[in-house]
Amino acid sequence: MQWDHLTSNEFARAVQQTGVCLLPTGVLEPHSDHMPLGTDCLISHRIACLAAEKEKAVVFPSFYFGQIYEARHFSGTVTLPPKLLLDLFLSTLDEIGRNGFRKIIIVNGHGGNESLLPFLTQACLAEDKSYQVYLPRFAHISEERRKKSKWGELMNRLDHAGEWEASLLLATHPDLVHLDRAPAKGGKALGRLQHLPSTRSAMGWYADHPEHYTGDARKASLKKGIAIRDGLVATLADYIAAVKADRVMHALAKEFAGRAKNVSGPRLPIEYVEDRKVDAALDAELRALLSSCFTGEANEVFRHQRFFNEMPAHRWLIRDDEGRLVAHLAVHDKSIGISSGRLRVGGIAEVCVAATHRGQGLVRQLLTLAHEWMASQGIGYSTLFGDSRVYSSSGYRNVKNPVRYLDPKTGKRQTQPLDNFLVKALTAAPWPKGAVDLRGPKF
Repeated sequence: MQWDHLTSNEFARAVQQTGVCLLPTGVLEPHSDHMPLGTDCLISHRIACLAAEKEKAVVFPSFYFGQIYEARHFSGTVTLPPKLLLDLFLSTLDEIGRNGFRKIIIVNGHGGNESLLPFLTQACLAEDKSYQVYLPRFAHISEERRKKSKWGELMNRLDHAGEWEASLLLATHPDLVHLDRAPAKGGKALGRLQHLPSTRSAMGWYADHPEHYTGDARKASLKKGIAIRDGLVATLADYIAAVKADRVMHALAKEFAGRAKNVSGPRLPIEYVEDRKVDAALDAELRALLSSCFTGEANEVFRHQRFFNEMPAHRWLIRDDEGRLVAHLAVHDKSIGISSGRLRVGGIAEVCVAATHRGQGLVRQLLTLAHEWMASQGIGYSTLFGDSRVYSSSGYRNVKNPVRYLDPKTGKRQTQPLDNFLVKALTAAPWPKGAVDLRGPKF
């Protein structure tokens, strides 16, 4: 789906259906006499559109501005002042995000942008964003696909207006390629800065390729171009699918933003409470917070009790400046069964943050104090049931032990490996192998 081809209502539906926007980038620069100035943009936009047909996404119109200062000595080249260029890029990303996309993939068609776009993605950390930017490798075709193709070696040999790029444009816009006008000799690097040690400078490209041509377009063919095009499209479609499935990037961004805002430590005090000392007023606060955070049908239990399956022994709380409860973490002090006997572990449960205070790093602060407390009590492992992609940054990993637990609904015990059973070691001793028995329900 192309952004500029949709009506407003169609666009709104497309945002909901896909969640991903592709931003094709390139520049206006010479490609000798046999290819047009807009080659990079034409190719990146066509590849993006074809990939979006295979894995649904919305394609933004071609972004014709980029880093191409090294070609300003040619007619038709368009450059912008560096600050304006960066502002234009960032503002475009912000507008894509404002229109509802939380995931933006930059589909780059210009090698010169490879020095600009990584900085651009890092610059997005300068302030909180509602979206995340994904930048795949430039002109990347998976190794598996290259090995299967007759033209596999060529797929990995990028050039400028040479065999690779001319073949690709033949497959995307054949009417714009005029191989009869291609230079009689291939473009080779002149090496005019070889007298220096390895150096990055503004004159690097011009020193090697003052005529802005590399490779040999006379070797280009439509068959080669189709192979390159199809490889790029399939690889990008796979990448779009992976981005759609990603749940970690946004979680990490929230975690980072929270820590960046609190580099001097938590601004809100953390309170420890033994559950046996919870009074009626705090009980009501806990149930209200838990009910607001856990809204599924299975979590209706929090409307009338402050625990899910069994009461925890310890709680850590965070209140805002007005005294309202905004974050909570509970810990069970458990003795679980293992092959060699029993093992004392801490069981993290009911981790939640009010919607108004998410993205401030409060969960990490609560976990840190809970881990410190467990270690001080001689507890060697912290365990929880959750998403490893969310908790891996805090040191948790999934373990494959069969887990024996009580199913509260049936009253029967079950034993099976659980994908969401996570463990963080608080000691150097290795986590035991074999089945573990929770001696009760999951917490």
